[in-house]
Amino acid sequence: MYSLEELKARSHSENEIVLNYIDAMELLYWFSENRTKIFGWEGRILYPSGKLGHSTRYQGKAELGTLSTDSAISLTKSEIMQAKWEWDEKPEVDSGELLFCITGET
Repeated sequence: MYSLEELKARSHSENEIVLNYIDAMELLYWFSENRTKIFGWEGRILYPSGKLGHSTRYQGKAELGTLSTDSAISLTKSEIMQAKWEWDEKPEVDSGELLFCITGET
């Protein structure tokens, strides 16, 4: 398991935590183990050119702060898993990569 600092270092953004699927699952595990509140998530696209943009298909959820920590993490995990499955079946951008921006009490 990575530390929070290691996961932040693996982020595709300097301003937010934007991770690939595997690292996003690691971050959710870290949030769960450390009883850390999660506020929301959204999909981002890493284009073949290296540009990072917002996904129009995977808007995610905001305002998860009203849920319990366990509920917010469980919901986020299931939605990210579904988004990854859908992307693998039919990507929003050919040769792009779906990434996940996750916000929480970090």
